[in-house]
Amino acid sequence: MKPKFSSSISKKFVFSTEIEDALADDPICLNMLYQQAIDDLNNGRFETSGKEIELKRTQHVTTQKEFLKIVHSCPGYNTVTFPHCMCDSRKDGHVVLSVCESKIAIQACSTEGEKQDQIKN
Repeated sequence: MKPKFSSSISKKFVFSTEIEDALADDPICLNMLYQQAIDDLNNGRFETSGKEIELKRTQHVTTQKEFLKIVHSCPGYNTVTFPHCMCDSRKDGHVVLSVCESKIAIQACSTEGEKQDQIKN
């Protein structure tokens, strides 16, 4: 009989940098926020916009708060982007939905998920 394994993933669901700053006062929360930011950085979930050197310099367990301050200023940080899906308002196209602290964005894309300019018919 094969052993059964299960796993769970815990991710933050916070879109506000102010709330993140308050949570970062707790060492356990700080570590979770830091680890999530590292994962988001490594998976290209936000733009580093010329801050690669600063991010690399602060990417250490002793500089977690400083690292988080830098990623707070990066475009796309704290944004959740959902997989592309069909949309009734686009005849033969799909859309990508993104949610962040300040807005909900819908980006036109191809049926393969490649971003497109909005097409007017």
